[in-house]
Amino acid sequence: MPLSGMPDLPKQYIGARPRPEWPNTSRGPFTVECCAIHGQTGRHLKSRARVAKQIEVPVTFVQVLADRQSVYMCCDFRLTDSLTGRVVDNNAHKLVNVVPVAGDTPIPMLIGATGLGSLGGLPVATWIARQVVNINLPTLDAALEHLKEKLEPELLQVPDPRQRRHTLVVAAIEGTHTRISLVSNFEQIVNGRVQRSGTTQDHVMVTGLRPSAPFYLTVGSSSVPAETKQSLRNLVANRAGSDTVLSRLAEVNVAASTTDTMVSAGCDTAALHAKGEGRSRPFFTDEQQGDFIPPAFEETLRQLKLQLNRAVDADGKPLPIRAQQIAQGWVSGSETSLKRQTVRDPDDADAWNNLGAQEASRRKFSEARQSFKRALEIDPNHVVARANLAKRTCQDLDDAAAAIGMYREILDTPGPPPASWILKEFADVLTSVGSAEARPHYERAAADPSYPLGRAALARYQAVHAGEAEAAAEAIALLLRELANPEPWVLALAAHVAIVQKDYESAMHRLQRACQGNPTDAKIWLAAGKMSLHLGDPSSASYYLRKAHKRGANPAQFEHAYGTSLLLSRKFQGAVRHLARAHRLAGGATPATP
Repeated sequence: MPLSGMPDLPKQYIGARPRPEWPNTSRGPFTVECCAIHGQTGRHLKSRARVAKQIEVPVTFVQVLADRQSVYMCCDFRLTDSLTGRVVDNNAHKLVNVVPVAGDTPIPMLIGATGLGSLGGLPVATWIARQVVNINLPTLDAALEHLKEKLEPELLQVPDPRQRRHTLVVAAIEGTHTRISLVSNFEQIVNGRVQRSGTTQDHVMVTGLRPSAPFYLTVGSSSVPAETKQSLRNLVANRAGSDTVLSRLAEVNVAASTTDTMVSAGCDTAALHAKGEGRSRPFFTDEQQGDFIPPAFEETLRQLKLQLNRAVDADGKPLPIRAQQIAQGWVSGSETSLKRQTVRDPDDADAWNNLGAQEASRRKFSEARQSFKRALEIDPNHVVARANLAKRTCQDLDDAAAAIGMYREILDTPGPPPASWILKEFADVLTSVGSAEARPHYERAAADPSYPLGRAALARYQAVHAGEAEAAAEAIALLLRELANPEPWVLALAAHVAIVQKDYESAMHRLQRACQGNPTDAKIWLAAGKMSLHLGDPSSASYYLRKAHKRGANPAQFEHAYGTSLLLSRKFQGAVRHLARAHRLAGGATPATP
């Protein structure tokens, strides 16, 4: 039975997700980095006299909990035929998690919806995902205006004005401050409260607020007791962890499901923080047994022309592909906004660490070290800041001994064991000074199944420093077979192993792929240039080396390699100039090959 008040949904959207025929490239079960939304129809109204009464009770239950620098959202899963009360889908997404991937000022957003179940002939979740995924909008106002412009003509296509009411709930981190907005043709935020009109408008309104204190808002068919609202606000005020807050929102959703048949006990939750981190987690019931692939992630796959390849059980039956729990992080492209955050909260160690990471990415190494030191003054047990400072101390000041001391302090810090990337970087520094202690740290990093770079680093160590080239080559071959799309540094380390095996063609191929995968990493371009020299191709070497130079490669190493490429190209005058410069930069010694 089609959903009332909206175009018929294609059959594949009723209880199943469409699977376009794209190349199989990834294997499930799969954990994704986006959440998504599916909409729900408005109530079917039999007479105009009932409009004002019914419209006060929209059917989708969306919770928003926020303060000045954090925001949480929770949406239930159920898609219901509002005319008959029949459940159409218990895996319906109603939450879009927009993860910033580009732009100078990333805008993380959570988008929930209430109203129509489809827009433009698509499930509303898919429609929203197509409006926001991989679109670089410079400001939040621009994003809201974009949604408004796209939503208005779609709503006007619905002939019955009683059924065309629709609201997008947008919670975002703008710079370092939370902002909550409604994009709606019948609801608006006035003086911190949601006001609903008895009739829909022909235009869409954008209203919102910036919470300066703990704030809780609901859009949907279930009321929440006042004491529950206050307990949720208290959680935020007391800075409870994300997992605690998300679990509590899920409990409120479950309670709502016992009083309203249009709300499922299962729900999807997500959090964003101005510090540059986020988390999302679905809470399933026994009714949610199928796929859980967020439309935002599906849209990304569609644009990349990729499809997930399902894993199978012992009987050969395909397994569902389901998002479980996702953690994400980002560093704002705006150094100004990060500095503003440290001014607003000068005792926030995370803010100083994030600022240091941003400064390091812009090659402001001295400023980065000072920011990491400030984070450690505030919180001496801040493991990430100490690891970042250790790396900068080794690379910028050439003080491996001091860096090793910092890494040892991390190992002695109370709490969970350090992350695999920290163990790998510690092992890299130990290797640079010829310490055999590096191997056990590489092995610990390699034991993490979610960190393939650890396995690649161990293989490189085996090939280059332990005389185990054949074992290393086998390990790399197995790793590359397992990874559908290896990250650039896995390929770069795999190239090192191939070089030891004297398989120079494979090494060059891997470095070329690494350059394509990470076009901003100077070290990878420098390695590709040196490999081209080894293969007797000075023209290609010059190309790679110029790219490395523009990206900030080690000056002495660049000058030496580039001078050599000019020499092999019989450009003697330029070769002499660059080789002489390399000699001076290296203090009279020949620059070492990394």
